[in-house]
Amino acid sequence: YAGLRDVVVPTRFRLSPTVHPVDVGAAPAEPVAAILRGAPASVNIRRRPLRPMRPGASTRLLAEVRDLAGRAVPSSSVSWASTDSGVARVDSASGWVYAVRPGRALVVAASGEWRDSTPIVVRRPTVDPPAPASVSISPSGSLRVGDTITLTAAVLDGSGTPLAGAEVAWSSSEPELAAIDPLNGRVRAYAPGTATIIATSGSKAARSQVTVLPPDLAADTIAIQGYESEHPPEEPKETVAKPAVTPPENRDAERQRLDAGILTGVQQCYDALRSKNVARVAELYQPTKKSDVHQLNKLTRILRTEEWGAVVGKRVDGTRQLGTTAAAMEFSFQLEWKDAFGGRLTSRPVFRAEFARNGNGWEISSCRMVGSPKL
Repeated sequence: YAGLRDVVVPTRFRLSPTVHPVDVGAAPAEPVAAILRGAPASVNIRRRPLRPMRPGASTRLLAEVRDLAGRAVPSSSVSWASTDSGVARVDSASGWVYAVRPGRALVVAASGEWRDSTPIVVRRPTVDPPAPASVSISPSGSLRVGDTITLTAAVLDGSGTPLAGAEVAWSSSEPELAAIDPLNGRVRAYAPGTATIIATSGSKAARSQVTVLPPDLAADTIAIQGYESEHPPEEPKETVAKPAVTPPENRDAERQRLDAGILTGVQQCYDALRSKNVARVAELYQPTKKSDVHQLNKLTRILRTEEWGAVVGKRVDGTRQLGTTAAAMEFSFQLEWKDAFGGRLTSRPVFRAEFARNGNGWEISSCRMVGSPKL
C-alpha cells in the first residue's frame, strides 16, 4: 500500500489560470522537494517477521514514515491494525504482534492516509521425530578411479530400532578424490587416495574411510570415464622411426591434475552461489541468449532479496566432459526461498561450468543454468 497517491488540491488552493509576467532577475523558486519536505508521503514496515510464528509467540514490527524527498519524518505517528485478530492481534500503538491460532492475517501500518502491510503466518507446532541414537555406514572398502558405489546408513533409536524415514546427509572430506551425493549416498571415485565419508542424522554422525585405487590399466589406459587422450602421439620426425608415447603412469597423473582443476573451477562457481555473491555469479554466468539473461535476473533477485532468506543446498556433481581444448562439468543443488506469506519455495537448478585450455591447465569460461528450472 506504500507509495505516492493522487493528491486532490482544494479549490481555494488551486492556481489561477491567469498568466503572469516573469521577472528574469528574480531569484529562482524554491524546489518542490524543499517545499514539501517534512510532509508524510509513504509508510514502510522495515522490520517484518522472517518466518512463520507459533501460537503464543510474539514479535514487534517497526515502521518508518518518509516525505517526498525520501527523508524520514520522525515526528509522525504510526497506528497498527490486523485484518484477523483471531489469528494475529497487534497492539495499535507499539506494533507488537501476538500469534493466536494457525492461519494468515495482514498487519497494516498507517500514518494519516498512507499504508503498508505485511503478512503474518501462524502455524501449529510440529511434533519432533525421535532423536537418533546411533548411525552406521555400509558397505566400506575400496574402489578404483572411475567407479561408483552407493552407501547406505542405518539410523537407530535408543532401543536399537531403525528409525524409518530418518533424514541422512552425506559428505566427503576429500571431494576431489571421492565425491558423494549428499542426498542418496552415491560415491564417485576421481583420483587415488583416501577420503572419509560422513553420514549425519540429527546430532549423530558416522564415519567410514573409502580408499580410491588407481584405474585398472590392463584393460585400456585411454578410455577412463570416456575421456579423450590429453597427449596424442607426436608426429614422427625424419630421424625418428616411431612416435613418442606418453607412459601410462604419466598420463594417469596428468588426468588427475586436470580433473582437480575442473573441480576447483566448479567449486568457485558454487561458492559464489552459496555466499550469494551476485556480482561474481553474474561475472561467471556469461549469458549467450535472451533466455540466459532472463534466468540470471530471476536467480540474482532470489539471492539478493534478504527477506526471502534464500538457501543454497549441498552440491551434487553430475556429468563431466573432457577434451583436448575444452571441458565441461554439470552440478546441481536444492535452492529454497520464501514467498510473500512465509511459505517455502524450492527448485533444483542444474549448472554447467565450461572450461578452456590455458597452458597446462583449465580456466573456467562460464557457469550458468541449463534447461528451464522453475524460479
